[in-house]
Amino acid sequence: MTRNGMGANGIAGILRVALLAIIFIFILMPSSTSNDIRCPAHLSHKLGSGYLERDINSKMRSIEQRSGQRAACAEMQRVLIYTDQPLSTAQTNTLAKMGVRLHREQWTPPVAQHPLGYHMAEIHPEQWIALLSLDFVKKVDTAELIYAPQGNSAVHVIEANVLWARGYNGAADGSSVKVAILDAGLDVDHPDLPPILAQKDYSSYPTLDDDIRTFATGHGSHVTGLALGRGLMSQGNTGNSGGAYSGVAPGADLIFLKIGDDEDGTARSNVIYTALEDAVTLYDADVINLSYGSWDAYHDGSGFLDQHIDYIVQNYDVPVIVAAGNYGGSKRHYSETVPAFSESDYIQVNVANAQSNTHLLKFNLVWFDGTDVHNNITLNYYDANRNILTDVRYFSQAESPHGTEHRVSYYNPYLPAGNSTYFVKIVNNSDQDQLVHIYEDDNEGRVTFEQPDSRYTITSPSTASHAFTVGACGNRSEWTDYLGQIHSSYTSDTHCSFSGNGPRVDELEKPHINAPGRDLISIRDRNVYSTPSSAWIDNDGLNYGDAGDADYVIMSGTSMATPVVTGAAALILDEHPDYSADQVYNALVQFADILDGIDIPDVSWGYGVLDLDEDDSEGDPIAVDVTAFMAYAAGDSVIIEWHTTNETHHAGYNVWRRDVSADSFVKINLSLISTAHELKASGSIYKFIDKVTRPVEYKLQAVSLDGSSFFYGPIMVTFESQIKATPMPSSISLQQNYPNPFNPSTTISFTLPSPSEMTLIVFDMHGTRIKTLMHGRQSAGSHAITWDGSDQNGASVASGIYVVRLKAGDFVRTRRMTLVR
Repeated sequence: MTRNGMGANGIAGILRVALLAIIFIFILMPSSTSNDIRCPAHLSHKLGSGYLERDINSKMRSIEQRSGQRAACAEMQRVLIYTDQPLSTAQTNTLAKMGVRLHREQWTPPVAQHPLGYHMAEIHPEQWIALLSLDFVKKVDTAELIYAPQGNSAVHVIEANVLWARGYNGAADGSSVKVAILDAGLDVDHPDLPPILAQKDYSSYPTLDDDIRTFATGHGSHVTGLALGRGLMSQGNTGNSGGAYSGVAPGADLIFLKIGDDEDGTARSNVIYTALEDAVTLYDADVINLSYGSWDAYHDGSGFLDQHIDYIVQNYDVPVIVAAGNYGGSKRHYSETVPAFSESDYIQVNVANAQSNTHLLKFNLVWFDGTDVHNNITLNYYDANRNILTDVRYFSQAESPHGTEHRVSYYNPYLPAGNSTYFVKIVNNSDQDQLVHIYEDDNEGRVTFEQPDSRYTITSPSTASHAFTVGACGNRSEWTDYLGQIHSSYTSDTHCSFSGNGPRVDELEKPHINAPGRDLISIRDRNVYSTPSSAWIDNDGLNYGDAGDADYVIMSGTSMATPVVTGAAALILDEHPDYSADQVYNALVQFADILDGIDIPDVSWGYGVLDLDEDDSEGDPIAVDVTAFMAYAAGDSVIIEWHTTNETHHAGYNVWRRDVSADSFVKINLSLISTAHELKASGSIYKFIDKVTRPVEYKLQAVSLDGSSFFYGPIMVTFESQIKATPMPSSISLQQNYPNPFNPSTTISFTLPSPSEMTLIVFDMHGTRIKTLMHGRQSAGSHAITWDGSDQNGASVASGIYVVRLKAGDFVRTRRMTLVR
């Protein structure tokens, strides 16, 4: 008898019952639904997602069409087996006797927000109900999602050269940092590539080999060049703003793990899982780049690759930089809040250039209603004349650990060739108003919404809570191809329309940052791109028209933005090799340039645009700790005060001011402030007096001996006389906290023009709620509250970047705060 009380006879019995049940379903169902197999109601709580039912049905149809036991044996289903603890020997034997093949012995354990661990396995598709029936199996889901590369010099746009010039040991170029690139393949002979520390082809896993070349796509070479390219072929270049086409961290070591297949460069989820695992366990990577993504069932960070990334970051302390995806402008997402016991209006769906007997109307209905709440939401389909369609297949509703529900459905007949129009309606059968999302699920781009919503479009696994998610912005206003032809582009203050936008459907803020991702120049994979095109870039800008002197190519996508950030992470680790993953993330956010008029974190921009010349308050070589920065009204002036410790390699300070109605800050001191107002054993106190009596904001700039600098703030100052002149504020506002940076406490102020229901909540950079400072109805007027750097339980939180969010009605405003312990 095995540990779970089930011997071989019991297993055989379950298999016989399951097979009989399947045969019974096939016999009783009408011919129009003869291939549809549903999870039994008493096991539906074990369904990881409706995609498992979808994939099982697809496999069973394939088996039926190929007719025969040999076909059934050959058609395996990759699954995730969720358990609350690692499989015991007896449980492993039980699975083996059922014909279940575990991919590896390792188990991805539960981590925060993921209550179950999982094993990856292959099963015969007709065994899925028997597998669900095992007591020790808590859930089963499909592991057959396909992830696509998210792409079709950044060095100077993000000013990486600033860090190159001021690092330890003479240069900060990523030296000694091991960067793992998980991508489609590599032109291993390109002169711009760094020496490859380790390489492996995972694309046909479980078969592995060392040949990482590809003839399908140049995506991997381009991505690698943006992060680590040496720029050797473009020394002395004068084209496209001049300078070598180097990667951001040209001194870093390369670990290349090929995940894209040789047909089209896409990657299976089990391949990505294994490469991620080996990047940290076998190859000891310091930072991982993943420019691949796909929409999953729930869009809330609960997917198994999301969980694996969360596990890697928390268990191995390795930063994982992931592309936000290119679905922002796809028109494949729609959202609407539907009142209780009601339905939406007709939602128009357009079909363009469909191929005969190829495309289906397929949608994934997603809504977040909280754990253990199962609101009943469904989708009705209509033709162009708004007649309801009846031949619609609905898979089982399932719930994620985060409390998100989803249900997949599709209209059974293939779409007619060419263009056509359909409608859908969301039906809310629950007693609660519900925000509902519809994601087009055929993934061919032929089916789009007439009124799409570009929000909530980031891809998995960038949805992982501990992945650092990267969106894309412009790079340059124009670029020149190898023929000398000039093409227009986007500047860095323009968000790319294709870039995936946040937040997640459970409202966790994503992405973290934007980086150049439009028209980036990097390594051309000469095995793939062998026919000259207008995307080729001349090496030096001197011999236009010579294709033999064009070893670079231009590409766009969040795939391109991601290695720019990965390279920046390598530079940070070069300067700070002891940094944790969260400290790297905090430093990257600290480097973000916040655009005027953008409230951070923003669903498109995140915390801003990566700019390595933005000042890092934690960084060397200035090594100044500003423990307090404040400004306050005093009569007809403002006193700006800051407290410091550990001033080394330091020249002085500048004070910058901005009127609240102005677009930019201006420096107001005539010369560097280098003499402290007061010296104490704990450090120095500086003061600067500004003769103004109007609302203004200030920033403090710490300047090093070599001219590099770091900024603190901004902070806002108002005047008591103005408050008395206007007893009640005319609008809602959230001021910058002061002091900022702070230790141990800071004051957060806001105004309400009328009594309002409001919340004031502090989040960390991953979107995790740290503490609710205020909640409920507040009176009109000015309010202030002190946060002491503790969480909801009273425990002190670590140094880092935090966000305070004020929500009152439809008004939402956030401010970034820096805690320095």
